[in-house]
Amino acid sequence: PGAGGADGPRPGDVLLERWTMLFNSRADKRRETHLTTVKKRVTILQRTLYSYVRLLPAFRLARQRPKVLRFRLYNPSARPELADVPLSSSGAARPGEYAFPPIQTAFGQFSLGVRFARESS
Repeated sequence: PGAGGADGPRPGDVLLERWTMLFNSRADKRRETHLTTVKKRVTILQRTLYSYVRLLPAFRLARQRPKVLRFRLYNPSARPELADVPLSSSGAARPGEYAFPPIQTAFGQFSLGVRFARESS
């Protein structure tokens, strides 16, 4: 349990979700963004994230068997081979994908997304 090491996936590992967080400092900064607007959008993102996470496979597994989950944080530009690890979907089910609405700030744009393994129905 805990954070995965710097090594790649171990035999028997199953990748359920891949989260992507990006901050684009080169995004359009000319758009006027007030602090109260950014705060409201971040609050909405937090509430949406809180609800959406409960629909994903890792949450259900964590409730059933909390000691079997591990996670790994990495920079895809430093370890591009880890970005190619496929999601473990049952059968021919295509992975699900969701992109949260990006948040424009005075310093750039923050975006968050997830790809996840779907259960076959």
